[in-house]
Amino acid sequence: YTNKNGMIKPDHFNENTVSIIIQKFQEWKNKNLQGRFHYAKSSTPVGATALSFEDGSPRKEITQGRIGTKLVEGTPSEKYLYDSYAYDSPLEKKNIMADIEKVVVYGKIPRSSIAIPTITGGMYSPDFMYIVKKRNGEKELNIVVETKDVENKNSLRGTEKANLKCARLFFDILSEDGYTVHFRDQLNNRQIAQIINEVLGE
Repeated sequence: YTNKNGMIKPDHFNENTVSIIIQKFQEWKNKNLQGRFHYAKSSTPVGATALSFEDGSPRKEITQGRIGTKLVEGTPSEKYLYDSYAYDSPLEKKNIMADIEKVVVYGKIPRSSIAIPTITGGMYSPDFMYIVKKRNGEKELNIVVETKDVENKNSLRGTEKANLKCARLFFDILSEDGYTVHFRDQLNNRQIAQIINEVLGE
């Protein structure tokens, strides 16, 4: 560029042009870094989380804001992990109100409590966790769901698509290490019961 047009003039740079450059670089990363990274088990000791203390024992209370900003009146199902329904989107509300026979216990994952590093430069945390009863009667945590309140995947932003791909790879690696977790994304056109039935049918 400089050979053809000379040096870029300093006054060509402003907040708008810098913002566009950053956006285009982010789009390039999302497109070109997929498949060029992997996750590996860390030797870092496990610390306290939003749901448990450092020794692994469960917390008795959790801040509602880490679950959702809106509340539903009424008493939650005995299967629900918390004593009140909190959610952020209409699709999340449908999920927490659904009474599915195969589900043993379920709940929203507290915000940022599962921090998956992604190629976007940030951390990503899914929305829901489910323990379900398999056909042979065994119970295990095997479904983690990310809800997206859109009609189809074409409506997802590039960063959202990249985060979903990174999360899928992360949980695939966990499965290789012996922790069977099925990660699924859920759009508006799918009910949570459909996703659970699909996983149980695999």
